[in-house]
Amino acid sequence: MAEAEMASAIEVDAIQEIVPPPQFTLHLLLLIRTAQAQNGIKHGEFSRYRRHCTNRLQALYKALKFQHGRTKYQKKKLDPDNINDSRQVLSQILE
Repeated sequence: MAEAEMASAIEVDAIQEIVPPPQFTLHLLLLIRTAQAQNGIKHGEFSRYRRHCTNRLQALYKALKFQHGRTKYQKKKLDPDNINDSRQVLSQILE
């Protein structure tokens, strides 16, 4: 009897440990096409679009507090387990 209760307690613990990862919705094509159209690609100004992407990336890093350091550049890795905001995924796409 005690073994059956212990087995059911282990099964309940195993079920509680399985947590699905959060799901994010990003409309990538729409986001990229509008950014390109509004920031120079339509007129062939690729340097303007590059500046836009760089500024957007820096703004995302600052908002997410994902700075790389003051002196020497040290790239920080973003693991899929640590992602908890869709902006983190967007920052990886803009790189």
